[in-house]
Amino acid sequence: MRQFWPGGALDCVGRLVASAALTLVLSACTISDFNSGRRVSPAEPFTGPYLDFSAPNSKGWHLNAGQTNKWVFAKVGSEADETYIASITKFALPSAISHDDFIARIKKEAELLENPNRFNNVRSRLEFSDAREYPCIRYRATSDDTQPNIKSEDTRSYLLDIRGLSTSIDGRSLVFEMDALYCNNPLLTNEGFAASYSHRGPRADPQFENDAAEFIKGIQVPGH
Repeated sequence: MRQFWPGGALDCVGRLVASAALTLVLSACTISDFNSGRRVSPAEPFTGPYLDFSAPNSKGWHLNAGQTNKWVFAKVGSEADETYIASITKFALPSAISHDDFIARIKKEAELLENPNRFNNVRSRLEFSDAREYPCIRYRATSDDTQPNIKSEDTRSYLLDIRGLSTSIDGRSLVFEMDALYCNNPLLTNEGFAASYSHRGPRADPQFENDAAEFIKGIQVPGH
């Protein structure tokens, strides 16, 4: 079982998990960036004092970021312009945050990911989740990127702006699918974590829902 807390370097894909002060040229990432990290085994376990998790349970994944506050796994799909990203990110929270304030905060952050001038929202849903014994919010979204070859610069907080990642060069729309869980870590009074699994490609992935659920379920707080 690999200890992940010492961390490692961030490459282009890893830098997609940005702090609020970091401005990114998100479309600078290429297909080769997805394969630049260390190759991981299917369901390879990682462990730490506050979170345990595993790599996605399929072949072809690379660990493109491994630091004390973010871990990003990336994979190139079988079709042209198809990519996957699975991530775990830690973020700060007030020491005492109410149920309503937690939902409002995540909703505000999720809205930053949606640019109606570029993305056609097919469906999205944000709701409180009672699947765990500690507060969590589930966010699912599917949209069409109508300008996948457009370079974009943006500033984001702890939520992944996967929608800014452009790999297509012929101007066609790409489907973006995302499933994410945002939780208040019960072992820490002022910290939460976000678990996100996303797919981007010419068409929806019929296995996306199951694969995303399996990855997110495997991210656990020790003892909880």
